[in-house]
Amino acid sequence: MTTRRTFVISSRLTACGAVLHALTLVVMAWTPSGQQVKPSPASDAPRIRRAAPADAAALAKRQRFLEMFARAYFPGRTGQLLIVPREGDFITRPDPDVAYMHGSPWPYDVSIPLMFAGPAVRAGVYSTPAVQQDIAPTLAAALGVQMPRTATGRVLPVLRTGFARPRVVMLLVLDGMRRDYFDRYAGSMPTLAALRRHSAWFTQARVNFLPTNTAVGHSTISTGTDPRVHGITGVSVYDRVHRRRHNSFEGGMPQDLMALTLADVWQLATAGRAIILAQGSIDRAATPLAGHGACQLNGAPVVLASYDQQTGHWNTNLN
Repeated sequence: MTTRRTFVISSRLTACGAVLHALTLVVMAWTPSGQQVKPSPASDAPRIRRAAPADAAALAKRQRFLEMFARAYFPGRTGQLLIVPREGDFITRPDPDVAYMHGSPWPYDVSIPLMFAGPAVRAGVYSTPAVQQDIAPTLAAALGVQMPRTATGRVLPVLRTGFARPRVVMLLVLDGMRRDYFDRYAGSMPTLAALRRHSAWFTQARVNFLPTNTAVGHSTISTGTDPRVHGITGVSVYDRVHRRRHNSFEGGMPQDLMALTLADVWQLATAGRAIILAQGSIDRAATPLAGHGACQLNGAPVVLASYDQQTGHWNTNLN
């Protein structure tokens, strides 16, 4: 029997298959403070008129940031203060292993690589706007299933007419991968560069919510919906009942995710026959891609593996 594969790349890329997408995840947030215009003498009028375009651009930028925050606002989980670093700056923590961080609303962080490849895909360069939320609905269409009404994304126009359904789908996410890296460092990653040439490549793919850290981005990719729906609003939230920090997906537990994932939908559609494998560098990277598994009603176990930064070993749910 011939096995067909589908690969997806989303700041996590794949090498072969029927459908593939690429994207990059981002992280923090800051809302530029609005500037008040004070009354000025008539002699200042020409100067004010010249400054108006800059003011209009600042207001438009501020509105875009607010809309990104709104897509990720989940009552009880979203913080009271939302921060955006100045362009060119980043927010990190005093950890020798984390000297730099991704995650801002600026173009170098929100412009993400997104590609689909495989027999089911019409290769080419697409200028159609695309977001992370479009990935799961597109892969679901390739598999012949449909994401639930909670999905806010759409099916991207990359699938061939009359294509054969893939038996395998691979979703590869390159966390923090900027789209311009595919041009600047093409010579250093020949496999990915070749994959891009034979894929459906989106030139206008962007992240449209804040904050865009790993937990939020991977949950958005897997569910096809906004953080305001799936409920993952950051790497951690404050547990107001127990008055302590609560880390999203700690220990590989998916209960914080409030929407079904592509893996969940495929598993339910096949009555548990679909095999779901997820591997990531940390819990919050792998767990949302694996879905709820046996934690959902009529669900079946999945295979989940993540790297333990403290011990240097891989942890799995098969232990």
